[in-house]
Amino acid sequence: AATKPAAVATPPQPATSTDTDLPAKLEPADISAGTRAAKASAASRCAALAKGGERVKIRLSIAGPTGAVLESRAQADGGNPALAACSARELAAAQFKAVQKAQFGTVVTLKF
Repeated sequence: AATKPAAVATPPQPATSTDTDLPAKLEPADISAGTRAAKASAASRCAALAKGGERVKIRLSIAGPTGAVLESRAQADGGNPALAACSARELAAAQFKAVQKAQFGTVVTLKF
């Protein structure tokens, strides 16, 4: 069997003037869009831990230029630390659109 040469990874390019084309920060609609899939995943995967009626608040720290979640932690566990921890793990997978601001945070509320 013939083998193909390995793909060569391109090193990251230095910031260019096109970075200024990015929005300065996320708008509320962008945050909602970025958390939609992760919130649905948390609702599905963490529901078994819910007693019913809990509201957990998860604080996200987000890298602006990549839109990746740097940290996801429970800010308020609604009296159910296991549910909050599960929700924080799921929300860590959220992805946001890139922005100019280096890092920013938001709080996401989940109702069970």
